[in-house]
Amino acid sequence: MDVLNFKCPNCNAPLLFSGDDRSIMVCEYCENTFPVSVLEEYYKAKETADSVQTSFKKPESAEWMGEEYKDMLLYSCPSCGAQIMGDAQMGATQCLYCGNPTVIPQQFSNALRPDLIIPFRLSKQDAVAALNRHVQGKRLIPSLFSDRHHIEEIKGLYVPVWLYDCESTGNVNYNGNKMHTWSDSQYMYTRTDHYLLKREGTMSFHHVPVDGSSKMKDDFMESIEPFDSSQAVPFSMAYLSGFYADKYDMPQDTCQSRAEERVKATVTSAFAGTTSEFSSVSAQSTQLNVEGTKVQYALFPVWILSTRYEDQVYTFIMNGQTGRFAGDLPLDKKKMWKWYGLLTAGIGFGLFAAEFILHLLGVL
Repeated sequence: MDVLNFKCPNCNAPLLFSGDDRSIMVCEYCENTFPVSVLEEYYKAKETADSVQTSFKKPESAEWMGEEYKDMLLYSCPSCGAQIMGDAQMGATQCLYCGNPTVIPQQFSNALRPDLIIPFRLSKQDAVAALNRHVQGKRLIPSLFSDRHHIEEIKGLYVPVWLYDCESTGNVNYNGNKMHTWSDSQYMYTRTDHYLLKREGTMSFHHVPVDGSSKMKDDFMESIEPFDSSQAVPFSMAYLSGFYADKYDMPQDTCQSRAEERVKATVTSAFAGTTSEFSSVSAQSTQLNVEGTKVQYALFPVWILSTRYEDQVYTFIMNGQTGRFAGDLPLDKKKMWKWYGLLTAGIGFGLFAAEFILHLLGVL
């Protein structure tokens, strides 16, 4: 399959974005700058002018068997000719031989072409700094983790995301209770008033996100939300240069149920938030309807970091737009039990001190 990477028309070196300006790309070697729109026209004209045919001779070694090659594709780097092997979802990568950013246009053509993309605003250095901040101040991680862990892999990945626009109408009935307590010289009284609460309304939703990659767990991706989709721009393959990108392998119909779950949870929470004046509330019946109005396909920026400690790999994820960070850390069980013992001893001492003071005052 054909691939495309953005190189300097002057010296053929890789092009990168110029800081926060996502409309300009700059060459680090000859320092020339190029607007993205000009580059797109340049490569479009070059594509029509050049005709490259590539053929591969079948090796005499054993052939791929069964399921081994079902989801594998082979690409050719236009810079050095090296062969790039990837899965059927890979949309952008880097050539391991010449280091040039490589984009695979076929992965984003026709029905697979994204509508929107949120460009990376934070760099690889920002992701490393975020990991260091994430580790600092954690009392229960091993003392040597900060010193001995090292980042084995860090990559900027555009994750495929479905964005759903919809309206939800519904009604919820609650049983609500209000308790009133008072006392006189002899007794304490409690009166409980019971209410039937009816709540109904309509809510509109814009860009409810659900990731379309089976390789990215929903809870992992949702842990670094929100993404500001108002900052999304029309998709251009130029934004993929220097990053990895996947196309979706879960269609919008499959992901729709997750979007409905998120919408219903939000509506239910909003209804419940109107009952705070009651002492206790329990839902008796719930009817919610979700009507979709629009679906868009987008790419969201994510930094993924992998670090190793004592032969175990820990994976962290950072929102490439906002810097929100998430990931599990190793737990030092000795420290955990030590802190538990100190906490228990502190609570016990506090109770003893309170009892002793009350005894001196003649209360006990």
